[in-house]
Parts: sequence; C-alpha cells; structure tokens
Amino acid sequence: MLSQIKKVQLKKQVVIDDRSAPILQTKVSKEEVENYHSSVLNANIENWINLISEFTFKTKFFNLTTKNAELLIEIYKYYKQHLKISEEFSEKLNPIANQLQEVIDSLKGSKPHVFIKSSSRSAKDTAIFNMKFDSIYISKLKSSENNPISNNEKAKYLLETATQLLQVSNAKDMLLEWCTSDRIYEDLVLALEHPEKFNENFVIREWIDIDVDMEFRGFVSNGNLVALSQYNHVCVFPRVIQYKDKIQKLILDTFQKIKPKLIHYSHYIVDFAITGKDLDTVWIIELNPWIFSTDGCLFSWTLDKSILENGPFEFRIREKEDEDLPKKISLEWREKLLYEI
Repeated sequence: MLSQIKKVQLKKQVVIDDRSAPILQTKVSKEEVENYHSSVLNANIENWINLISEFTFKTKFFNLTTKNAELLIEIYKYYKQHLKISEEFSEKLNPIANQLQEVIDSLKGSKPHVFIKSSSRSAKDTAIFNMKFDSIYISKLKSSENNPISNNEKAKYLLETATQLLQVSNAKDMLLEWCTSDRIYEDLVLALEHPEKFNENFVIREWIDIDVDMEFRGFVSNGNLVALSQYNHVCVFPRVIQYKDKIQKLILDTFQKIKPKLIHYSHYIVDFAITGKDLDTVWIIELNPWIFSTDGCLFSWTLDKSILENGPFEFRIREKEDEDLPKKISLEWREKLLYEI
C-alpha cells in the first residue's frame, strides 16, 4: 500500500521510494496510447479470473453500466471542485447502493465485510483521507512496546491502517469514497473511451486477512516469472528476511501451477499473498498490465530493464531501513509518519 505513497503531481495518491518511476517521452504517439489502453483493459479481472479461480478469492460481479460510470465521473468532478458531495448527488447513488448492498450481503455471509474494486483497480488512494484513519493509526502507535517508535514501525502501522480501511460493509459509504478516488476516475474515463470494449463491474471479493508483509509482486516476461519483489517495499519486515527462501519456493511452485492456465498472457505482473499460521497458503490477488505505470516495487523499469525482460530470476526484499524515508514522502503521509504520542 505505501508503495503507492510518493510525491507525485496530479494525484493525491503518493508513493514512497518508487524505484520504478519511468522516464516519459515528451511526445506519445496514438499507437502508443492505444497499446497502453489495450494493456490496461486486457488485465481487467473479467479476462482472467475464471482461468485461475481456484487460486484466488471468491468473487462476484455487479455490472457497472456506462450510465453509472458517467454518474461517478460527474460526482468526482463536482467533488474536486467543491471538496464535498452534494445531497442531490448522494441521493442519485442510492439505487446503485441498494442493489450493490444485496450482492455484498450475499457474498460476505457471516463475515463482517468484503473487499470491492473496479475491474481494474481499487480506491485505495482514498484511505488517508478517511475520517477514521487517524484514530486507527494512533491506536496502533499507542499499542507499540517501543519508545521511541521507529519510522519503519510507523510505516508498518500506516500500511495496516490503510489496509483496514479497504474493508467494506456498506455499499453507500463505498460509493461515496469511490467518487473521491483519482484511481477509479482514471480507470472509468479510460474504459469509456472504448465503448466497443466496455465491460466494467463492481468487483466484490471475499475478505481474506493478509498481513502487510506477506504481499509480493511477480514479473512475468514471455510466460516466465523472471522477478519477484516485496510488495510493500518501504518497510523492513523481519519475517520476510527470515523466511525468504520458503516464500520464494512457495511462490515459484504456485506460479508453475497457474502458468499453463495463463498461456495466452505473455507479459503481465501478478500479485501474490501468503497466509496461514505456517505460511502455507498462496493466493493470487490479481494480474496487472505490463506497463511502465505499474509499480515496479524494488525493481526499476529503466535500470532493471534487462532483468525484467529476460531474467535471470531474482527475488528482492528490503533488508535495511531507509533513513531518508520522511524526506521522500508527501506532506500528508509525512505528517502522520512523524506523529509523536
């Protein structure tokens, strides 16, 4: 999650220490734009979930029509201008919320919540602006046995707080958050630019507790897993260091099982999660497009171009705390990182 926290322009969402930052050309051809859009749309969950359903979370779809997509975009633009959502717009969301709530309730069963994303991405960029963020984060700081609390530990608590705020039980609350998300807005605009391919959904997924140190990003080139990185790469996680070899074997073994099922995908990025008391269960979280804007985590799309395209396989984790972390993050996150209690 904090891999999405760095000083960037045009977005509230930020990324800490993103070594994957691309060098952008000043001019982009129409063909390059079309290829980019195609890569994004081809990685949408509808295109791959049935191929590897046994390796991922229980999922239900609720159709996101072009009309509803346009409504969400309209509300987003209003929010950006007024920093609030009007009562009129809020009421327009009610019919969608009522139907979506039925799907949420049918999937979560006895569990208190689910996870919801669009066909492409989630609205995780809204977490830091959630009114509950500070109280949850401060509670975690107070639970620490360390004094002072290191920036590494604080970053871990920031990750945990942001993850917790992805839990959804109320459809209306979720829709209101979506209407403030840059990520959701960008994805809907892109999808609407291709009406002939438009196939967007609210993607309701079973909530599985995943520790913030147990997510990993894999890079697949020509059908082969050539690189693997700690996903939340701003933190040093002792457990990842201790079990690095076990984690690598688990993920490589799982990849060999899904590889033939994804044979029509030559280049993609796949996110893994490991759960269980003994770290014995591997999940496929999602596939991501093989494009420069997908976070390379501890790999650089430019400096590590050869590895990402040809290997040999390498698994990177963070083993040393970044002393300059506060200098590398945006003001909103820096203020929280530097909280003292």
